[in-house]
Amino acid sequence: MAVTHPAIKTRLNEQWQDVHHANDEVRVTRYEIVPTASTTDAQLLEVGGAVRAVVQDAFDGNQPLRVPGGRWSLSTIGKPKSTLLDLSNYRRIGKVPAAWLSRQDPSISPMLVAAGMTINVVNREFAAKGLALQTSGASDGQTFAGAIATGTHGADLKVGALHDTVLALHLVVSPTRSVLVQAADGSLNENAAETLSKWFGID
Repeated sequence: MAVTHPAIKTRLNEQWQDVHHANDEVRVTRYEIVPTASTTDAQLLEVGGAVRAVVQDAFDGNQPLRVPGGRWSLSTIGKPKSTLLDLSNYRRIGKVPAAWLSRQDPSISPMLVAAGMTINVVNREFAAKGLALQTSGASDGQTFAGAIATGTHGADLKVGALHDTVLALHLVVSPTRSVLVQAADGSLNENAAETLSKWFGID
């Protein structure tokens, strides 16, 4: 039975095939998160509720859940079994609130980035704010999460590859729990975790 939620567009029996045809074609159910709320706060809770519903369904059915990337990888790790959670339409980018930072580094501009966005979209959004990723490859169709997870693209002797620009990750690990991960000497404080819990309704 398909998951239902106001912010979910369900695509049943959709074809999945990687770009290079390294994996066999599979048919999947794609849950596409499409926020409908008009205000930012309501939209955040709506996205959190939709994510919770899809993850809960995967837990209940003991089924693996994948998020779709650009489908460029030759690895089988991104090949879905039966269900995809598509967050590419959740596009949020903005400054990290000052209250989240235990210390300020004047050499960087910490930004919040919804990781389902592509590198292309992230760079365009940054450009509109007079900013840019520290490094990025020539290809830009990958999702931000996929690019940093696979260590792909972008390298510089002074700043490292794309994943070296990431300060922290907010990860949903179950229908009722999320974690905020950063280095031991990271600059985010407890306000960040508390606010993210409230935003998405996932402790």
